[in-house]
Amino acid sequence: MASQQQSPTTSFPAIVDDVVSDPESLIRLLRAYDPAFDGAQAVRAAYEDALVRHHNDMMDHDLDDTDDHDHSQATFSRGLTGNALVDWVTTHISSDTLLSVDEMDQYAALERAGLLPHLEATLAQSGLKLSDPSKIPPLGDHQIRAATQELMRSTSLITRQTEALREQQDHLDRLVAEHKRDTQARAALEVQQLKGLEERQRDLVQSVVELALFLSDKVDELEAQNEDRKADVETLIDGMFHSDDHVLSSLQKLGDQLSRSCSGEDVSKAEEDMVKSLRDICARMIKFHVEGIRTRLDRIYLETLHAAVESGAGHDGSTVTVEDVAAVQRELEELYTEILPVGQMSIEHQFLRPALDDLAAKNGRRLEQSTQAAHYIDECLDYLLDRITTIRACLQEYLSHQQAVAEFAKLARPELNTNGLLPKESPDSTSASHHRRHSSFPRQLPADSLSPELKSILQPLGISIPPADPSLQSHLSALQSALDSTLTDRQQKRDELLSNAQSSFEDAVTKHIGDAKAALAMLRDSVLADSPWGAVRLVDEELEGSVEVIRQELEKIEEWKADIDGAVKASNTDERREQFLERWGERL
Repeated sequence: MASQQQSPTTSFPAIVDDVVSDPESLIRLLRAYDPAFDGAQAVRAAYEDALVRHHNDMMDHDLDDTDDHDHSQATFSRGLTGNALVDWVTTHISSDTLLSVDEMDQYAALERAGLLPHLEATLAQSGLKLSDPSKIPPLGDHQIRAATQELMRSTSLITRQTEALREQQDHLDRLVAEHKRDTQARAALEVQQLKGLEERQRDLVQSVVELALFLSDKVDELEAQNEDRKADVETLIDGMFHSDDHVLSSLQKLGDQLSRSCSGEDVSKAEEDMVKSLRDICARMIKFHVEGIRTRLDRIYLETLHAAVESGAGHDGSTVTVEDVAAVQRELEELYTEILPVGQMSIEHQFLRPALDDLAAKNGRRLEQSTQAAHYIDECLDYLLDRITTIRACLQEYLSHQQAVAEFAKLARPELNTNGLLPKESPDSTSASHHRRHSSFPRQLPADSLSPELKSILQPLGISIPPADPSLQSHLSALQSALDSTLTDRQQKRDELLSNAQSSFEDAVTKHIGDAKAALAMLRDSVLADSPWGAVRLVDEELEGSVEVIRQELEKIEEWKADIDGAVKASNTDERREQFLERWGERL
């Protein structure tokens, strides 16, 4: 039925009266539609249907249909009129009862495939037969409507799925086409890269050969430098050691003088004897000086006492008593005790202290000179030690360099000779290579030896070789400039090609990702549309907004209701509390 609804035309007209007016033309039309149409069976079916309708009409009018039934049997036994057959066909044959062309093709395909017996067996299990449509239970309008709606929904779903599959197929076709283009572009890029790799490989081989020659010359140069510098280093070290020996001999002389001056026993003994004799002289001088002062005091005391005795009176006219004499004598004895330390300090301050200070100054100057000499010797020794350490480090570095050159030559020469990177040279050129200095890199090869190789390498690449020049240097310069310009041009083309390939690849990837995202979004939308758990969105955005506003208002109403319920509950709690207090507060 779904295919019947989708088919724009049917194989049988909707109104039979517009096409035929007699049974013969109708049967011809039906046989034209289906060659297997049985006219006799159609007549019998029309006859039985007319009998049933006639019987039903009589039952509806509460008539005795015995005679009428016999009359009808007799009438139909003589044959149906053309109008009765046309009426039956008009009533029972329409677009709802006849098969469409597509359905007829499907039926023929099932018949050719041999699936009709299986279909009949399936219908027989359910109590139905293809050849017996009268046993199909009648369906009500409600069931037919429900089935029609279900078929329409299924048809719309199938249509959407078909559209989605068609879009996915389109996306897949585009992806396949783009993948094919990308594969072709990648293959072309790989071919170009292989060509570039071959060019770089040839350049690398040439560079390796030049580097090998340069390395061989460098090894020879380093070995020759080691041989030449060995004698220079020995001469330099001998000169430095001789100068250090002179410095050490002068320091040794200075040290001997300093040791003699510092450890001189005669000088110290003479100084001790002089200090001892000076102290003895000062002690005798102090003794003599004190005795002279005492003698002078005694003389003055005696003269004064004698004058007082002779005069018989003191200065103030009184007589001199024994107590006065004793008092003066005690004062004099006290002066005797004070004369010795005062005289000792005076003599030491005048004679002994200047002599000792002079001797200490001489010793200080001698000690300062010895200290300065010791510092000078120490600094000279530190300088010599630092110099020896520096020389030792330089010698170690030189020996390490020499050993490294030897090891490098030991490793490089067998490797170069094994790989065949070095050209065979004559003994003269080999001996001359040991005396080359300051070789430049890269090493320039003769033009005659390079011409065949360059032609075999550069001609397939479309690089022109400059003509040979009698001057080797000018020919090599022209060749080098031509190669440099060609290399620069090829590098620019390579960069442009890489940039274009990168941009095209990024664009293709971006387009593929966008298509994949769109296909994924469409697939997701189709799955969610068919799934009962998907989020439902209205087509009208304004209506969707109105629903959202109503939902928010409902949420506000729910919150307001919850607040009111809480307030009512709180008020009920307070009332119960007051009732409890009023009831039990008085008793308590």
